[in-house]
Amino acid sequence: MPWTLRLNPDLFVIYVLRDPRGVVVSKRGPSANNYYSNLGVWRKFESYRRKLEGHRRFLVIKYEELVTEPDVVQEKIRSLFPFLEVRCSFAEFHRHARPSERTVRAMHGLRPVSADRLLEWEKHLPRIRAQLERFGDISSELVELGYEPDAQWKDRLRDVEPQCFDSVLDESWRSLSTFKMKYRIFRKVMVYAMERLLRRGV
Repeated sequence: MPWTLRLNPDLFVIYVLRDPRGVVVSKRGPSANNYYSNLGVWRKFESYRRKLEGHRRFLVIKYEELVTEPDVVQEKIRSLFPFLEVRCSFAEFHRHARPSERTVRAMHGLRPVSADRLLEWEKHLPRIRAQLERFGDISSELVELGYEPDAQWKDRLRDVEPQCFDSVLDESWRSLSTFKMKYRIFRKVMVYAMERLLRRGV
């Protein structure tokens, strides 16, 4: 990502930051245990954020603010990136969006923006316990990012038995699903770069 921003002066990035506990219990697809990501992947993307934070074309938005005050976040984005065209309010997006059937299935339907799932991770404590045992404690990161005042949140995990489930995205980035995702991103970047060159007449 850093080299992409340097390469393309017209590139602006919006990074959505989320409580890692919410990230690792987020699911994709029909399976009840089809967790999408894990703490290893979250930490990898967080390392990118730390390198880019403060860049004038890199904006960090908290997921929790997005779902609780969507229109406030939209105005923040519009004020920093004024070239963007407002087609509808974030709060009303579900009334205007036309996602593909594949996207609807993956996201379990098209829903209004809602804060109802902010504490969804509390229903998946065995998953959280297993993630901590595999990737290490996240208390310092939770405190730094403002999600917890201290490490006492782990008290609720004391009598919880860990349950290990595979993630769609593998922390080693070697799984087939992860390879496909990386390939799609690479292909889009290359197509975008070629279009820019063609527009410049190169």
